[in-house]
Amino acid sequence: MTQFQGIDWVGDWLVASVDSCDSTMTAIDDLVRQSPEHPIFLYTFGQKSGRAQMGRSWTEEPGKSLALTLAYPQGALPKNTDWVALNKQLSASALMALQRVCPEPLLLKWPNDVFRGTRKLAGILQELRSDHLMFGLGVNLYERAWPEGVNGAALWKSEAGLVGELLDCLQHHMALSQVLAMPVDGFNKALMFLGETVQIQWATGAIQEAVFCGVDERGSAILEVENQRRAYAHGQVRLLTPKG
Repeated sequence: MTQFQGIDWVGDWLVASVDSCDSTMTAIDDLVRQSPEHPIFLYTFGQKSGRAQMGRSWTEEPGKSLALTLAYPQGALPKNTDWVALNKQLSASALMALQRVCPEPLLLKWPNDVFRGTRKLAGILQELRSDHLMFGLGVNLYERAWPEGVNGAALWKSEAGLVGELLDCLQHHMALSQVLAMPVDGFNKALMFLGETVQIQWATGAIQEAVFCGVDERGSAILEVENQRRAYAHGQVRLLTPKG
């Protein structure tokens, strides 16, 4: 069983941490079983095998990154929840929390990554389970030697960063009442490459130019390819990021 530290109530959150774990997405399961009716905020600075979108891994270095998973009981959510809209609200809320402690503008890269300039600062993973909506966030806190092929960014250059303030901001902005009050348009306004010509990569591996026109109500990217505008789901295509 996972050994949790610092278990306490902060607002509506049941907050806990772990020294290290393979993934907060799995470590949180024990807390969910013990307290299924409450929103849970679990974090660590020692995640070993984080998960990202489409089964990819999230590259971390102990002490250099923050990993957290939030569990929202579905019973606390509005009836007939629009899951795509809620996905957008959660992403925009996480962006707002990170922006509070970041000195440079941040943007959302479809579908759910947070970028600082042309470099990835944070990754988001959302899962809908039988009784809970799970929200995972991995954040690069401090600059480090990035592995080959990783175009990473960090919140701060040194380890004098405002970690406590970041956790406070996340607990505030990710509270369900705050998330539900976030205009869905907040996601749209924060989109990276909106209205720009970008390079895209199809599932076949082929690379092509397209105009990124936004994200529709189903969460698909609206792309103008060869003067034809269509919506493409995540998995069909991805937006490529210039090296920077």
